[in-house]
Amino acid sequence: MYKNYVITSETICHVLRIIWDAIQGKCKRDIREPKKRHWLLYAYPKHKFQHIQNIKLLLGLLVLYIPFPLFWTLYDQQGSRWIFQATRLDGVVGSYRIRPEQMIALNPLFILTLIPIYKLIIYPILEKLSLGTPLRQITIGGILTGLAFIAAFVLELNIQKYESPCQNIGNNEAHFRFYNVMPCELVINFTSDNPKFNETIVKLDPLDVFEILNVKNFDEKLYYWINFKIISTIKKCRNVTGNTQFYRGFSVGLVYYQRGSINKKSQDNDWFIEDTSCDISGNAKVKFLRTMNRLQKLELKTDKVSFEIPESYEIEEYSIPVGKYKIVINDNVTVHCDECETVNFKSGEVTNVMIIQTEDDGYQCKTFQLTGPNKIHMLWQIPQYILITLGEVMFSVTALEFSFKQVPASMKSILTVIWLCSAGIGNLITVVFVKLNIFQHQAWEYLMFAAPPPSIETPKKASFKFKKSTKPVANFCAFCKNNGVARKLVNSHNTKNCPRLQSYRCPICGGTGHTIRYFLIWIDMLLFAFLAYNYTNNPLIDIQPRSPKSPEKLPKSASDNDDVE
Repeated sequence: MYKNYVITSETICHVLRIIWDAIQGKCKRDIREPKKRHWLLYAYPKHKFQHIQNIKLLLGLLVLYIPFPLFWTLYDQQGSRWIFQATRLDGVVGSYRIRPEQMIALNPLFILTLIPIYKLIIYPILEKLSLGTPLRQITIGGILTGLAFIAAFVLELNIQKYESPCQNIGNNEAHFRFYNVMPCELVINFTSDNPKFNETIVKLDPLDVFEILNVKNFDEKLYYWINFKIISTIKKCRNVTGNTQFYRGFSVGLVYYQRGSINKKSQDNDWFIEDTSCDISGNAKVKFLRTMNRLQKLELKTDKVSFEIPESYEIEEYSIPVGKYKIVINDNVTVHCDECETVNFKSGEVTNVMIIQTEDDGYQCKTFQLTGPNKIHMLWQIPQYILITLGEVMFSVTALEFSFKQVPASMKSILTVIWLCSAGIGNLITVVFVKLNIFQHQAWEYLMFAAPPPSIETPKKASFKFKKSTKPVANFCAFCKNNGVARKLVNSHNTKNCPRLQSYRCPICGGTGHTIRYFLIWIDMLLFAFLAYNYTNNPLIDIQPRSPKSPEKLPKSASDNDDVE
């Protein structure tokens, strides 16, 4: 049997309704009526006074949520950008290989380890340094999160330093390779309208490769034609004439091989696009260019596992787990590759394996590496995971605890919605920057994300340094005006030089003269005045918080009275 419980907390629709009614009430008010001390009071008496007060407290707290999406923009990249970075790192530790997606498991592991360390060691130290207030801890957490991306930036620079040039093909260049997968010596004559290929004569031995990298001069063309004439030095390989295309922004391979047994003299050529990028799972990318009968069985074997390469006439690419393999043909013939009994496939490498069948039904094998293996170990990501976990505990945990202590119990569900929305906005910011693709290299994007966002600070003495401006300074104090100080005192000084503001004791953190820093002085002070208005607990100003009264006991003019809070 199901029970329907009555909702006792505020719902998001109810909160939005009160805000909407308050805005409508303020827009429709009679200009002859005195202004209310807060615009939400225009929703009274249509809504309960206590509900309005709760929303006032919630809106006052939302000022602190302005930088939160920027934190989530950085934090949630652990599950996207940082994993892609790990695919270009070497995860082999002894006989075990760490997969890129497994690195994110460090975050919850570090959280469980660091929370008791924070409670026993770090928080007491921060208290002695006068940094123990929640707002200051949130600020430190944001700084640590930015430092995590500085660490990611440094690591990315080192990854790019050791990258093979094949991994980065520019938009206005191309790579070209010709593979001789025949037991014959070849002389090849290339002609093309691209000057780098025109009248090029190349001599290739069996299992040899001719390559030209960084072919440019494309101008507005998408591709160039290459005409080639293959002349064999021995009769068993026939001469071939043909042409192919190589495209701007791609790496193109042309292979000369035989389709059947060598005695049938069915030599041919084929071209394919070479993907020189690393495998997303951290495995090795391998193509098998074989001149033997392609319907023969080909296996890769280790002591524990075996992979069978499907029978196909097409040139296909396979993702092979890292390790040392024997190449076995028809279950009984082991092919020695590069004069070695095994082939060692490493993390991140892109390799073509060329296999030819000789006249005596033997086999020869050679590997050609397009992209080198990952040279930097994956464990170098640990510093950035430690920093972002330190930032998460200082920022996220402290902010959530602080927020729930400041709002009434009926507003905690709304606060949870806002908290989750801030995470969604942060992810949206990440998507926008990724789609804009501002930087060609990932390292500079990490550096951009590491730039410090607007922070929440609570120094003992607020100090401001601004360039001289020709604009006139406001001749009144916004802080005093919002706290009901006499007009003469309001007009006697401006907000920047307000003595009450400098000595004001914040009811949130207990500090004096604290500020929320946002670019301009007038925005800075107005935001702080907004906070102070919602927490009327100033011992220097004669404003005492009133106990809420039920609407039926309020005077008839209560909804129009300026003293109602």
